[in-house]
Amino acid sequence: GDAKDGSPVNIQQVARWDYDAYDKLPVEVEDQFQLYHLEYQIYLLDQISQKTGMLAGFVKVIDLQDAVWAHRDRMSSQNAAQVQRGERLGANLMECYPELTSKIRIVNAPMIASGLWWIAKAFLPARTQEKIQIVGHAGTAEELLKLVDAKVLPSEYGGEYQGKCLMGVD
Repeated sequence: GDAKDGSPVNIQQVARWDYDAYDKLPVEVEDQFQLYHLEYQIYLLDQISQKTGMLAGFVKVIDLQDAVWAHRDRMSSQNAAQVQRGERLGANLMECYPELTSKIRIVNAPMIASGLWWIAKAFLPARTQEKIQIVGHAGTAEELLKLVDAKVLPSEYGGEYQGKCLMGVD
């Protein structure tokens, strides 16, 4: 769905991602997927920007519900794969990622996430810091309803949408 400002919303449920299936993909397929995905994101944002006359960016929700340290390790291996992909393709696809994102909400975050964010944000530009908020379990629905209309926000996040998430893994 879209955020209230018309930006597309992307919800990443860390604990539901099938890392094993993703790891089994041949690197050529993974590279193609990442390229096409990035091209589609840029195309979509360009269409929104042309329509609204304003620079558009994704609203990214990273859900840490039921995530464990093992997921952190898997995400680290995915980041290493991004570096290797950059070496293979001669370009780091994620260099422009911060500019494709207007807001990041890390939800259902354990208390330690706030402490880690406090340390990490000292190394980020102010503009990037302003895009990111860490939200604990109690504030998730309230925060997301500020950004996303209840009709398109999945019910597990306090919205009314009852359908299946297209990219989710059940």
